[in-house]
Amino acid sequence: MGKYDFDFELYDDNTLAWIAQTIEEGSVVLEFGAANGRLTKYLCETKKCTVDIVEIDEQSGKDAAVYADCAMLGEEEGDIEKYLWLNLEKRYDYIVFADVLEHLREPSETLKRCKNVIKKTGKILVSVPNISHNSILIDLWNDKFNYTDTGLLDNTHLKLFTRQSFVNMAEQAGWAVIGERPKYIRVGENEIQNSYRDLPKEVFKAMVARTAGNVYQYMFTLALSSEYVEGKFERIVCMDSSSYYYAEAYFDYNGEMDYKHSVSRNINPAYGHINISLSTLKRDNNIQVKLINCNAVLKNICIQLRTNGKTREVLTFEHNGKEISGMLFFGKDVPKIEFDVVKEDDEIIISAEIVKYDFEDAVLENLVNFLECRELDFQKELSDKIIAYEDMIMQKEQERQNERMAMQEEIIGIKKESLVMQKELVTLCEKQLLDILPKRQHKLIPELISRMNLKLEERCDYGN
Repeated sequence: MGKYDFDFELYDDNTLAWIAQTIEEGSVVLEFGAANGRLTKYLCETKKCTVDIVEIDEQSGKDAAVYADCAMLGEEEGDIEKYLWLNLEKRYDYIVFADVLEHLREPSETLKRCKNVIKKTGKILVSVPNISHNSILIDLWNDKFNYTDTGLLDNTHLKLFTRQSFVNMAEQAGWAVIGERPKYIRVGENEIQNSYRDLPKEVFKAMVARTAGNVYQYMFTLALSSEYVEGKFERIVCMDSSSYYYAEAYFDYNGEMDYKHSVSRNINPAYGHINISLSTLKRDNNIQVKLINCNAVLKNICIQLRTNGKTREVLTFEHNGKEISGMLFFGKDVPKIEFDVVKEDDEIIISAEIVKYDFEDAVLENLVNFLECRELDFQKELSDKIIAYEDMIMQKEQERQNERMAMQEEIIGIKKESLVMQKELVTLCEKQLLDILPKRQHKLIPELISRMNLKLEERCDYGN
């Protein structure tokens, strides 16, 4: 049994399943590197295709030959780069290179010669490993580059491809890429034994932000450039993104919250924000959301609930962060928020700004301490200013009170002077009356003086 003899599952997320689903029934197919014929059998028996195979491993190829119309096996006929398959005198609907081109000395030349056996409307289905996978870059960062028995760095690989280098090679060979899709396998989940912990924090953050960092294989559909230029093929690209970072919502189910009743969404914190939309379960009344799977500093968290097309904002929610200067600091624990919903709610929309994410605890501690000290200084400065302002108000009030008292004393003094002057005036008038009136009228003087005092008193009271 050869090392490339694997079981074939039609609905797995793998190269052979993609090829099997892509090839149309009744097609004429040339399959390079058929191994033990797991794909050959499916195409022949299920899709009623006519399949010719080229396989250098004669032992494995004999199993595949049972299902092939023509089988070219062994180191002579089965060597792709001896080009004996050009003598088959057939035109094919599909030519298949499932993880094969990287094993050839001159894959570009092989692609060029395929033009001699493809129909004008024919296609090449090809898959290649991605040499720019983050697993490889992590090892390179740490001065490692080790070949393995199979996988990205298979020890029989003669050529290495990134997406762009393969596209360039195919186009130079006269082919147009009319379809492409990736197969994702994360760091730590493949044959290369490393992890992001092997990198400095800032390097790690830059690496996980790479769009192709988790692409394990690329699957391409090629058509003749001349036919593509004439508009006979539509270009289809399926490059679903994958990210190390994600947000996850846990729904209250009979009083419990666990991964069985959760929904996650990939996010890219390098963009500086979180924007996620989640559907609710009708039995929910409480939801806990992990905003990002690392420590972070967030601000302007906004939660909206949508019911029958109408949206309302959640004004209060619980969180496990520390609020300083309008920002929420989540240190050793990942950011979590919790809030209530009603059964009628259909959708949850959450947004937040990311100030900083995925950093060392010491950095956060220093930052929190700095902001706390700054906030304390601000509060002290504000308190001092309030006290100074209150002192100034009290001083002004005291000054006004002193002014009022001084004015009252001045008024009292004026009244006293007025009384003295009144007495002097009355005395003077009494003397003059005694001088000018006859003695027989002197008895009227006391009454006149009394009236005069009354009038003066009335004037004095009116003046007050």
